[in-house]
Amino acid sequence: MRVRLKYFLTFFLLATLLGACLYNFYFLEIISSVVSIFAVATSFHIKTAGFLIYAATCFLVLAFFQRIKIKEKALRIFLVFLIVFFVGVGIVSHVVFLKQYSLPFDHKTEYFVSNLGVNDATTFRHMHTMKPVLYLWIDSLGVKNYFGKVDYSTFSQGALFVGAGYPFLDLFPRWFYFFSAGLYFCLIVCFLLMMIAKEKQWGQAKVASFCIYIVCSFSLLSNVVDGGFATTEFVFAAISLFLILRFKEGMGIREYKKELFVSSFLFLVFLWYRVFIDAVALEKILWLFILYGVLFSFCFISKKKAVMFLFLVVIFAGGLFFNRGYVLKNDKIFYNALLPKNRDIWVTTVGRELPLDLVSKQGTVRLYRTILEQEETCKEFCDQYKLDYRPYFDPVRTVSSSKENLMNFSCREGFLKFNKKGEKERFLNIDRGFWKLSLQKEEDSYYDYRFVFCFDRRTALMNYQVLQALVRESFQLEKFVIAVQPLSKGSFLK
Repeated sequence: MRVRLKYFLTFFLLATLLGACLYNFYFLEIISSVVSIFAVATSFHIKTAGFLIYAATCFLVLAFFQRIKIKEKALRIFLVFLIVFFVGVGIVSHVVFLKQYSLPFDHKTEYFVSNLGVNDATTFRHMHTMKPVLYLWIDSLGVKNYFGKVDYSTFSQGALFVGAGYPFLDLFPRWFYFFSAGLYFCLIVCFLLMMIAKEKQWGQAKVASFCIYIVCSFSLLSNVVDGGFATTEFVFAAISLFLILRFKEGMGIREYKKELFVSSFLFLVFLWYRVFIDAVALEKILWLFILYGVLFSFCFISKKKAVMFLFLVVIFAGGLFFNRGYVLKNDKIFYNALLPKNRDIWVTTVGRELPLDLVSKQGTVRLYRTILEQEETCKEFCDQYKLDYRPYFDPVRTVSSSKENLMNFSCREGFLKFNKKGEKERFLNIDRGFWKLSLQKEEDSYYDYRFVFCFDRRTALMNYQVLQALVRESFQLEKFVIAVQPLSKGSFLK
């Protein structure tokens, strides 16, 4: 068997990069900020590691299996079938979820689901109802704890459990999710085989073509089970896959005009939906357009490899800055922020015992306070107490000691839906100091209660954990849905 050295070396470089990311957590953070342009997640970098493994596997296959005879037409039909299957099942699973709780369809409402104390969220714009497929893979590979407490048992120990689709495991029989996991593996194999089949057709443009293909195919693998067809990443990836599979070396823009017309029409329809119907920010659309658009331009000017390399550097730097959900946004280590002395330092954790003043405890969420005797960086403070500095784990907040008694509240409004019926109080008000929950029984509605939940801003980003804990405690429930909407002007909270 002849080994193509350049592909094997690329595999080795990607494997080395994966090892570096797993060894150095901060390096993993940086790579994640770029990968999240086309495969967004807060799932503890599982997708970043998954992308590097997938990309390395692609080049390993190219290095060893270039002589495999593949019937491209049959493979393409099966590939389309698998993608359509997962898109269809994703829609059906979302409908089954709504029907299970007798919920109305709303493409903007976000549903926080609590099942046996485990929390996850889903919405039509980013569906998690097929995410149990990923959970089964993570469970089978035995890597639940490595990437950050994806194991259910860690929740009972006070650690943060991210859900990973666990609360939706009862939407379908368990065998169906295992069957889907098997088809998911078939989808991965199809993508690998299709790349081998297309390599010769891409010719001298294969460097740019490989980049496009690996990025868009992984984005599709990510979104068919975690996000769904309505995500921005899925739409760009599907259009890009269509274009790159139609591309051949030597094609000019005129020969490519039918493909460009179809993709442009689909993109404009999606853009209209996102801007005028969904009203979301255009930053993600802009960077995906730059990423895929410029890469496709290199398919037609394939000899300009130095320019292409420069572009990839720009994309890396731009993704790092503009898609800064992991590294720069609210990240005090990379800002090297200083925590001043003689100010209250507030730390919100899930189940962590710290040698600080415990101000409040609700469910597994604990709020601590301390005053620094001398100025120090946030990193030094976090290292001292072994805190995870990221804002969605152990967030740190500072408040001037002269204003420590001023409660500065933010509020969210939504609805509660329970999985069992019974007598309910018409009004219910819960005041836990830093968290306030007001509920009003809904009459002639899909929901059981309308609520307004207010929280002190010093408690940072753990507030839905508290809300779910308050609901479980007040109603003695193990399974319910919280439908979150923006606070309206007609709120009953005065």
